[in-house]
Amino acid sequence: ADLQLSIYALAAEQSLKKPCARLTLLFLYEDEFAAQETERTDGQLRDAKVQISSIYERIQKRDFYPTPRAGLCRNCPYRTVCDSAAV
Repeated sequence: ADLQLSIYALAAEQSLKKPCARLTLLFLYEDEFAAQETERTDGQLRDAKVQISSIYERIQKRDFYPTPRAGLCRNCPYRTVCDSAAV
């Protein structure tokens, strides 16, 4: 259900000019790595396109608001200029 991985699948399809249903996400560590595999159906990829279009339209209209959370805000590079940053 992760939109980011669906975006990766759509980007791979567009650049490679062939379907991309299976994804492998690699987490690289200093001395090892871990792999997480997932799949995307055609329906999931269609839904991702709808979500991407909706997000794009909201950004174009400047219709977006912060959702502050201490864990996220602590690492955000914009926290010092954000009126909504959680402490």
